[in-house]
Amino acid sequence: SVVGLTSLGMTFVILTAGIDLSVGSILALTTLAIAGLKPYGPVASLAGGLAIALICGWANGVITTKGRIQPFIVTLGMMTALVGVGLAYSDGQPVIGVPASVAWIGRGRLAGVPVQALLFIVMAVASAVILRMTRYGRHVYAVGGNAEAARLSGVPVDRIRLIAYCLSGLFAGLGGLVMSTQLNIG
Repeated sequence: SVVGLTSLGMTFVILTAGIDLSVGSILALTTLAIAGLKPYGPVASLAGGLAIALICGWANGVITTKGRIQPFIVTLGMMTALVGVGLAYSDGQPVIGVPASVAWIGRGRLAGVPVQALLFIVMAVASAVILRMTRYGRHVYAVGGNAEAARLSGVPVDRIRLIAYCLSGLFAGLGGLVMSTQLNIG
């Protein structure tokens, strides 16, 4: 489910003819944040970890769209920067422990099915519905097919790409949430 959740976010970016090389580093930084924020409680831990992931995705999107820099370069730089941030934060050591009240996300079962599998299924269905049945989904395909034609048709190309990168970061953060609760470590 960790790889599946991360790939759902990548789906949006790839469909807009982009690429995101930083998802692994976003995932790792999310695990560090969740474990590092454990003393502040489960809500702060989860919200902080997912917020960091969303901010990283947003930064990728802003630099790519507003800076007009190729996504490969932006996300490669972000990947490297986040590795540095993670190493500086953790001093190169694992951060042990996640809030016990959220450990069920990675290790629990609901009606005999692992919670992490259910989370992936729910997110996969939601992604499919967004891509197939919403205006945003149609715009994602239009931007990926021909961004200039989409722009001339009135599609807000930069906003569609920005949201795709935000979703990529958020899904990488969800993958990090599952991984940290599975392993009890960041």
